[in-house]
Amino acid sequence: MKDLDGMKSALRERDFSTFSSLLLEETRKKTPETTLILSSLLALRTAVYGARAVVGSSGCIEVLHQCMKVYDADKDIVASCLNLLYYLLDHPPNRVQAAESGLVKEVLKAFDKFPDDKKIQANASGIFFVLGSNENHLNDINDEILTPIEAAIKHHHFQNLEVGQRNPYRFKLAMPERARNRILRSSAYKNGDDMSY
Repeated sequence: MKDLDGMKSALRERDFSTFSSLLLEETRKKTPETTLILSSLLALRTAVYGARAVVGSSGCIEVLHQCMKVYDADKDIVASCLNLLYYLLDHPPNRVQAAESGLVKEVLKAFDKFPDDKKIQANASGIFFVLGSNENHLNDINDEILTPIEAAIKHHHFQNLEVGQRNPYRFKLAMPERARNRILRSSAYKNGDDMSY
């Protein structure tokens, strides 16, 4: 757990570059500890508030992308990465960085691999919603993105969650629909179609 202590220490000091380097080293080990990876991601989640720009420029987005590749079968790690990315991509320079890194393909893989996980579906939809604010971030793969988003919309767990002021998912309940609508609008705009829907 020495590595985790080092990562937590780096986060306490707001040294996100050291944190990302340590986390990247851990993902490259032959037998990385998934518990350590998950603990470090959860620690990062508590430290990123108000620091989107600093975290984005520290290499953390690339490391989160790497974690999603290495641990693509681990639902908890993928969910934590998506949650962090959804928060971080709300800063425009971070969006550019993520779009250029090929992150969209990893998010699509997570959508396909975990169709029954509402956290993964909502955060992945949120990432596409944020990236869809500029159609260039999604390039020409809107159709690939729309298929899993449509599936998430049809999934009953989004309708069955109780909507209320205290529900932690109250902002994410409609995220698949919002992502779909934004992508459709940007596609229509790009193609010169009627956008009055």
